[in-house]
Amino acid sequence: MTGTYGGPGRASPQSYASDGTKITHNYTITHLDSFGKVAKVEWYETPYGKPFGLGWNQHIGTYYPKIGIYEPTVDGYPDANAYGSSEIGKSNIMSLAQQSTKDTIQETLTNNNPNNLTAQEITTQSIQESRDIFNLNSTVATAPQTTTTNNNTGDTPAVPPGENPGDDAINTANYNNTYHPTNIMDAGGTASTHPGNMDRPLKYPLKHLSAYDFIKIYPMEYQPAFDTDGGYDSSTISNVTDRYGSHKVGSMVYLPMIPAGETSSTGWGEDRMNAIQKEFGKAAHDAIDKAFSGGKTDGGGNLIDWAKSFGGSLFGAANNLRGGGVNQFISAYFAGQAVGANILGRSGVAINPNLELLFSGPSLRSFSYNFRFTPREEDEAKEIRDIIKVFKKGMAPRRTEEHMFLNVPYVWQLEYIRGDRGSDAGSGTQHPYLNKIKPCALKSFNVNYMPDGSYMTYAGSNVDRGGSMTSYQVSMEFGELEPIYNQDIDMAKDDMGY
Repeated sequence: MTGTYGGPGRASPQSYASDGTKITHNYTITHLDSFGKVAKVEWYETPYGKPFGLGWNQHIGTYYPKIGIYEPTVDGYPDANAYGSSEIGKSNIMSLAQQSTKDTIQETLTNNNPNNLTAQEITTQSIQESRDIFNLNSTVATAPQTTTTNNNTGDTPAVPPGENPGDDAINTANYNNTYHPTNIMDAGGTASTHPGNMDRPLKYPLKHLSAYDFIKIYPMEYQPAFDTDGGYDSSTISNVTDRYGSHKVGSMVYLPMIPAGETSSTGWGEDRMNAIQKEFGKAAHDAIDKAFSGGKTDGGGNLIDWAKSFGGSLFGAANNLRGGGVNQFISAYFAGQAVGANILGRSGVAINPNLELLFSGPSLRSFSYNFRFTPREEDEAKEIRDIIKVFKKGMAPRRTEEHMFLNVPYVWQLEYIRGDRGSDAGSGTQHPYLNKIKPCALKSFNVNYMPDGSYMTYAGSNVDRGGSMTSYQVSMEFGELEPIYNQDIDMAKDDMGY
């Protein structure tokens, strides 16, 4: 949604002169973005109390809270420019804008109160909605329950081109989607059997500006290492990512950018090898190595000779442990192993375990996301419903026609996409400062239909009267199908790598 709050009818006295003597009356106009968050705050001054006596309302500066920049206009004078650019000035502009927004919402609810809210309920709701609008710690869209209103006694500046999300929404026409969300991934179907003309991308917010970064997620057909005839592709059995190319089987889903922190880990564990284990291990290694280096060639007689040699090697290892005054300790060690007691320790010694931390293997990464979906119109309510269904349907196993076996659920590709800011990178490219993700399985998907603690729905035929929940809290956890290897990260590339 977009809209504006504030206007000259909500001016308040301020002093931004260094000596505190110049009192002026200012007001703000707050512009919202497609997330329902504050995008910019225009700062105006009225004639009343103006230190320089100009006879009309003038726009003296604009504050962009997301990037922390204040831009003065040609009508701003030195004291105002210095104040607006200071941290305390920015904070006061935001406070004035939030108060004006709260007052506008409260006035609108008071004048249009179909739910017969009490005065206290109206005040509480207006405070909560204004806080949501000015909460910049989340990119999830908010949905004020009131209509945005300009309480202006003068002319309201027009919204510049591009501020309306319809002017600059994400262009999804070039993405290779495959199926409409209501028809995708039917039981027993494969990518080759689905019609290709029923594709439709899904996105939230519905009017998402292309200037914002976003997450792109789409399902893919699982590609096994072994085929149904018992064969396998030796080139990809140990390289899972290479199995997946153009295997999309459903709608592209575009969601607000909430990157999950990545945790890369490898398996390291303690390992022990005492002197006795070392000797017998060396003997076993030598005997097995002899078997693989030509100890058996033909006839079977050599196998008997190898077995005798193996036994001799073990006896040789035992003899190597003798001497040096340690025979009694070795006897105590083996006696303890036989009866399950620490006889060696009761003899006053402990065997040196040669403790060392050793590499045991890679680990798989997991990515968790939490999204708050709040429909603001009928189409967006349906879009949210389709998004939830796509994930639930895609992660569920499919029964074969005879119901004897289950096909593996679909896997998912996740990409952090950089918005179009007029740079060479443009829209639709992997974000160069966020990690890439290999194909994933959707391990869990949770929907909370009462995120605010109570059951609330819209009534009627439209979004505000159509039965949709007022909000949905969705959490999901993905797990990568294969680990990250050293060769996966290319230091020469201009990206974050995996």
